Amino acid sequence: MMNAPEDNSASLCEAARDLLPVYAAGMASPEDRALVERGLRECPPLAAELAAYAPLTEALLFSAPPAVPPPALRARLLQAAA
Repeated sequence: MMNAPEDNSASLCEAARDLLPVYAAGMASPEDRALVERGLRECPPLAAELAAYAPLTEALLFSAPPAVPPPALRARLLQAAA
């Protein structure tokens, strides 16, 4: 979590800009998410910067190969659920 910026627009915009990658990846804390969303309202150029992260965050979703669970896992899960 970042410290809340002072109440001036420039520091809010800079703090929100620093958090854009984490926000775009959906990993921002609730406090940081609120700060970025406030920054997006008060600093219109941030919206374009956030949009530039969309292709990257989408690519990251599919960059790792699917995991194949071990065959015994299904049996253990079913047994634990019973």
